[in-house]
Amino acid sequence: MVFYSFRYTFQCNNWLALDDKDCTIERYLLELPNEHSSLPTLLKDQSQRQMSEHHLWMSLFFRSDGLQFSSVQKLSCLLALVCLVMVSNAMFFKSSKEEQHIQQFKLGILRFSASTFYVSCMGVLISTFPIILATMIFQHAGKMRTIMKSKNEKKDRLETDSLNLYSEIFREHKTPLSHLLLFLAWFVIVIAVVSSSFFLILYSMEWGKEKSEEWLSSFFFSFLESVLVVDPVKVLLITILSLTILKHLKEEDNLKVDLEKLGVLASYSGTWETEQNIEKRELPRCSKISKNRIRKLRKKYEDETNARSALRELLSFTIYIIAIYIISVTERDKYSFGVKQNIENYLLYGRNGFNSINNTRAFYDWMNKTFIPAFYPVENYAGGSLRALERQWFKDMSGIRVGPARMRQVRMKESTCSYHKLTWPYTCVDSYIKAEEDRNAYCLGWQEYNKVSCGGYVYKYKYYTSDSWTYMDASDIWGMNIKGEYNSYGGGGYILKFVRNRENAHLLLEELLRYDWINRQSRAVSLEFTLFNPNVNLFGYVILLVEFTELGSVLTWSNIHAFKPVLSLSSLNSMALLCYATCIVYYIYLPFNVIWNFSVFGWSAWIKMPWNIVDCLSIIVAYSAIAAFIIRMEDTNTAINMFYEDKSTGANRFINYGHIVVWDTVFNVLLAVLVFLSTLKILKILGYNKRFTEITAVISRAGKELLTFGTLLITLFFAFVSFAYLLFGSKLVGYKSMFKTCVSLVNTFIGRNKLRTLVEASPTTAEFFYMAYVVIVIMFMLTIFMSILNSSIKEVRLETAKHAVMFGMIKVLKKTFREFLQLFYIARRKNQNKINVSEEVADDVDLKATLQSIRQTLKRYERVYVDDTDNPSSQIV
Repeated sequence: MVFYSFRYTFQCNNWLALDDKDCTIERYLLELPNEHSSLPTLLKDQSQRQMSEHHLWMSLFFRSDGLQFSSVQKLSCLLALVCLVMVSNAMFFKSSKEEQHIQQFKLGILRFSASTFYVSCMGVLISTFPIILATMIFQHAGKMRTIMKSKNEKKDRLETDSLNLYSEIFREHKTPLSHLLLFLAWFVIVIAVVSSSFFLILYSMEWGKEKSEEWLSSFFFSFLESVLVVDPVKVLLITILSLTILKHLKEEDNLKVDLEKLGVLASYSGTWETEQNIEKRELPRCSKISKNRIRKLRKKYEDETNARSALRELLSFTIYIIAIYIISVTERDKYSFGVKQNIENYLLYGRNGFNSINNTRAFYDWMNKTFIPAFYPVENYAGGSLRALERQWFKDMSGIRVGPARMRQVRMKESTCSYHKLTWPYTCVDSYIKAEEDRNAYCLGWQEYNKVSCGGYVYKYKYYTSDSWTYMDASDIWGMNIKGEYNSYGGGGYILKFVRNRENAHLLLEELLRYDWINRQSRAVSLEFTLFNPNVNLFGYVILLVEFTELGSVLTWSNIHAFKPVLSLSSLNSMALLCYATCIVYYIYLPFNVIWNFSVFGWSAWIKMPWNIVDCLSIIVAYSAIAAFIIRMEDTNTAINMFYEDKSTGANRFINYGHIVVWDTVFNVLLAVLVFLSTLKILKILGYNKRFTEITAVISRAGKELLTFGTLLITLFFAFVSFAYLLFGSKLVGYKSMFKTCVSLVNTFIGRNKLRTLVEASPTTAEFFYMAYVVIVIMFMLTIFMSILNSSIKEVRLETAKHAVMFGMIKVLKKTFREFLQLFYIARRKNQNKINVSEEVADDVDLKATLQSIRQTLKRYERVYVDDTDNPSSQIV
């Protein structure tokens, strides 16, 4: 109220608009006294305002209300800040060579250490205070009076619109700082930029490439601290001070009403009208919008808002999905298969290949004729002798041996046969069981261990394989379990470590063969070695396993895994680092988003949304992949350090790279699952349009029918699997287990039928079984399945057709592009737009007549309240 000097607060905290939040244009606002305003509300309002005014970096993107702080001044302050940070970091900076005992972490061209962090903190502290001084002067100093006065007078003469008179009647009462302080602020900025640049050039002349990279890291830290720490803390302190200690000093500026000019404007039209006539004739000029029209506009804006939100989410998610795809391609090197295939061609295939082994003698022949010539080459392809350095390579001359090869045997003890009545007094050897394996120490030929006869130095010097008859635990040799074709085997065993040349390798094998190292108690013999191809930076870890079953048969199993060594993040290229950083940022944000949705919707509604489950699975898989990546990197570092120790000490230890292979496989599997889930989430973003979610709608609508059908199908399928396993399990390899039987029957769905092999195995029942399976499972059950889906598809299509065409992403892109093109025509249409705006304002409200009504109201209050006042020309609101 003007005369009573009362101020009333009406708190809305929302928009009156059809295109924002709840799309409402009518609200009931209740008067809220200032002393009743809640602290969280005040803190929220003040923090938003202070963020746009006092956060130097964020203020570039926001307009500050009531502050004379131009963009040029903001950019000048930021330039001075950057220059001061750079020179202050250079003053305190010391390289890693100057500080010997500080550990460094390298990320691309950036090098980080504790000293780097300390220097960055000192730099940002020194550079902050001069910039705060210049910023405060720019924000609160007055304008240049002489220049602005002449411009305002010219503007007053040219413009006669009533809106300008309104700005003269209601003037803000402010007391700015002296405009002369602007010269001080500009002096501080210029001195900071010029002096910092000069001294920085002098410092940089003494640096090399490595020291420059370390200085760049400290500057990068200082920049992040300024953006993420210093300015937010400054905003928080100013907000708290303005709400507590400086509460009464930071009141809003009062408006000053010039009643004399108000009276002049009110009588400008020369007519006098009553308040009722003005309210009826002048104010409600614009016609009211009907409820039906509001509903349609609200629906239109909601669709457009959903489309824009989906488009923004799709664009941001596209960045993440591209990053995760690049990571998956980077982790699966394109040369891996070539490295694997090359080793297979040398060792596995051919007449004397590993796959042709079918007995113990064939295994020794393969070792002498195939493995040793390939692992210890002495001649090139032309028959020329190789030099000593060249003999460290594999036979293909592209891969070098990384440590020696190792042969490991696991055995079982002799025991009484289960059917001893038929076999007595003979003993039996059961299948391999880790808890019951043989772990005793023996002398050569598996003779009982005697420390006197086979534990001395002379014994070990005489026999090359003396250590190969003693059991070694898995923890002592960094071993791991192996899953073969027939059984799984522990990580320990009886170890034979090969030497560095071919001749001694042949002697080792001859001694093993002479003393029957592989006998009827042997259950598996594995050969492990590692190659490194420097041409493509790939390791090749090879496991060749020969299984000696209790059935008397010999089975072979091989695993060749090519992997790229990742010793640290600095070994990755810049693109891979950027992609990893993008994915980490995304999965830091995603858990908070899931928690927010859970708090908003509640448990019952949250669990019904399938995409929330997908998000949770993605988070679990992502953090598991991060853990696997870290463990793989640690194991790689451990193995490489052991290799370099052996090089320096001359030791010949076997280094097990199998642990790296395991974690590399785990990481790639988790990464594949993560890529799959991330690709599925594209449907979630496109789900604002029902046409993109018809598949899920079809499945959810037919859920009960599909559950009933699935139960019936699984029952019938399991019945046929049992039938086939009992008929053909003892005769065909594709039916030797329940799992393989399931795979063989599932293959019939895609046309991979092998009726001939079934008929040959069981001529009497094969044709009957196959005909019954095809008719009942493939034809009858699949027909029912298709009918259920067709019925649900028809219902979903009818429901989708009822909905109006939504405001899609293509329309959003077209509208945005059209608005972008209109930016180039603003200068041409500037005058026309001004005329249109003035006409719209005139059509809506007649400002002069409204002010005349205000004048009459004020005159009435004047007679009642200020009869004794001689000059009531102005009062403070």
